[in-house]
Amino acid sequence: SLLLLVSLSSVLRADTNDAAIRAIHFADAKEGWAVGDEGVIWHTIDAGKTWERQNSGTKASLRGVQFLNPYTGFAVARMELPNLKTAGMVLSTSDGGLTWKILSAGSLPGLNGIKFFDEKNGIVYGDGSDGSPTGIFRTVDG
Repeated sequence: SLLLLVSLSSVLRADTNDAAIRAIHFADAKEGWAVGDEGVIWHTIDAGKTWERQNSGTKASLRGVQFLNPYTGFAVARMELPNLKTAGMVLSTSDGGLTWKILSAGSLPGLNGIKFFDEKNGIVYGDGSDGSPTGIFRTVDG
């Protein structure tokens, strides 16, 4: 909603490490996450009135985020490499974002979005590759 974006914008302007936000996802009416450039992850438990920063463990541009419930979540990133190439990164959390684990880094091209159906089955999408020109990649093992 507009109120949510205005609230998030005011929090970000106050932070000296301001970075563009690329995606927002809410697990329920009050709890949500916003991700963006420089590896930023913001978390709210009051429908966006206040936001706290979470440590992603990366400086990559986080482009997509999804939570299956308030504890289990995934994020994808895009890293720009020399020669106009990109690399992707997939992160996960099982504690609501208190800690993030890098599941995959560099084995996929740059990623822009994510959709998990349960903890094991999902897709990520981004740049195409020789082996997958559509840029859509599937996992059945999380």
